[in-house]
Amino acid sequence: MISPRDSMLSLVFEDVLGSVFQFPLWWYGEGFGEVIVWAWRALCARWREYGIALWVRDFFVPMYGFHDWTSRLISMLMRVVILCARLIALVVEGVAYALFCLIWLVAPVVCLAMFGYSAVLWLTTSV
Repeated sequence: MISPRDSMLSLVFEDVLGSVFQFPLWWYGEGFGEVIVWAWRALCARWREYGIALWVRDFFVPMYGFHDWTSRLISMLMRVVILCARLIALVVEGVAYALFCLIWLVAPVVCLAMFGYSAVLWLTTSV
């Protein structure tokens, strides 16, 4: 039978300290993989929401069923403007997701550096 003291020591060493040492492995391994998958799925969803494939497919189809040359030209120019705006928005969102992934990688290091800096400041000013 395990004594209460041994079970408490087991809890402290295996669960608490194990979690502290396992956290960086998860953060930079499985956790970062989940962030990448999340960002990719979000970008794919935005691609579908913007309907870029639909706009490209119907690029030369005249709007509102008018088949004269001016209507075709106006439709094509309008689609160029709309496609450019949507592609620019998609690229901006892609850059935002990439920055988030970069922040995910750098955040623990920055937090530890700030903690260390504040600990050094506290130790030097309290003496």
